[in-house]
Amino acid sequence: MTITQKEAFDLVLMKFIDAHLDLYGFIQTKTICEQFHMHRTRASKAMTEYRNAKPSNTRYNVNDKRHEKSYTFEKEFLKTSSLEFLNSVEVVFETETSNLQGKSQNE
Repeated sequence: MTITQKEAFDLVLMKFIDAHLDLYGFIQTKTICEQFHMHRTRASKAMTEYRNAKPSNTRYNVNDKRHEKSYTFEKEFLKTSSLEFLNSVEVVFETETSNLQGKSQNE
């Protein structure tokens, strides 16, 4: 079975949400926007898709404007280590500015 590039990216988003909730106990759409350089509406759509796939995993905290891990949380999409996955995403999706900063320090 072959998946499209969009489907593969969407799966990475779902795994990212799983991993972030698992390690930090919450996630904000702002976090997704910053990590993947996407518009807020796309990040909100990803959170909606995540909640639809596993409604019992999160609850929305209106005061803090964030999605929090529920007591019955179980990773739905990620089958590996959350820390390893987040570290990998950081390497793959690092910003160009951090690359440029590294180059100027090495020169």
